[in-house]
Amino acid sequence: MGTRDWFKKYVEHTPCAKVRLVLEFFVVFARFEYALKASGYFSESHTPDWCAFANKQENITGFKQHVAEKRRLASALNRVLDNPPRIQRFVGENLTWERRSNAPCGDHDLGRAVVALKDMRNNLFHGSKNMLFPGHQGHRDIRLLKDGLTILSALVDLDPKAKSAFLNG
Repeated sequence: MGTRDWFKKYVEHTPCAKVRLVLEFFVVFARFEYALKASGYFSESHTPDWCAFANKQENITGFKQHVAEKRRLASALNRVLDNPPRIQRFVGENLTWERRSNAPCGDHDLGRAVVALKDMRNNLFHGSKNMLFPGHQGHRDIRLLKDGLTILSALVDLDPKAKSAFLNG
């Protein structure tokens, strides 16, 4: 069986809603990374600089305001920050799941939300989550992706240049 055969079998045996959710998260996440770079948030190596975005005072203030005004966003943010995605680490020769011990983009809601989004993406993209595969229920994973999309939607609205790049770029 080749990769295309495996994928065809995967799509046939995985509920359409789950495939769509994973695809939506990946596409929106990737588009937001494009918008970050297009609006000037990039590092010297030309990768998206999520932390620069998260630590811009106008974005922190705007995010707080969005959270205060939007109940769905507040609920999503609370769920993600109260029980953030874990990250994988090797302990000896064993791969384990651990809670992140640092706050690389700042110890404020926006900084922690950005890191959680990146961890969600990394867990999915680098094959650390089984929710992509038939038979895995993944209720927590599905909730995280839905909450992640809610948070990403709010992030798009924080910076006019990023929003324009996201929508029109």
